[in-house]
Amino acid sequence: MATRGVWQLQKVTIRYCQHGGSSKHVREMFKDPRFLQFVKENPQVTFETEVKGARHPILIGDYITNERKVVDVKNKQIPDVMAMLERLRNTSGRKMTAMKRPVISKRPTIQGIWQPDLEFPEFKIDHRL
Repeated sequence: MATRGVWQLQKVTIRYCQHGGSSKHVREMFKDPRFLQFVKENPQVTFETEVKGARHPILIGDYITNERKVVDVKNKQIPDVMAMLERLRNTSGRKMTAMKRPVISKRPTIQGIWQPDLEFPEFKIDHRL
């Protein structure tokens, strides 16, 4: 996500196991043309890989605001991992806050409620030279 024209995601670290079965699709993803195209299309993001033995694969997104998001991708197919990469790129790094109840304003709109069947009188302008 870009805020004022500045992409928020700085770095993505792809951590996986060299031998583990849950990292199989992540290892295959490095050869996939969709991943290579994604890396080319996003030069603002630094991609790093880390091999950690006996660990499930994760994606770590580091943002400009010093926030960090960690996404678990164990046993995920390549399209799912790519969707998680896009999701990391398209978010700002801030925590999501849920609205617990609907917002009720003390000052309702002064324009009234819009209705699609409103009819306006015809407006004519006489042009004189």
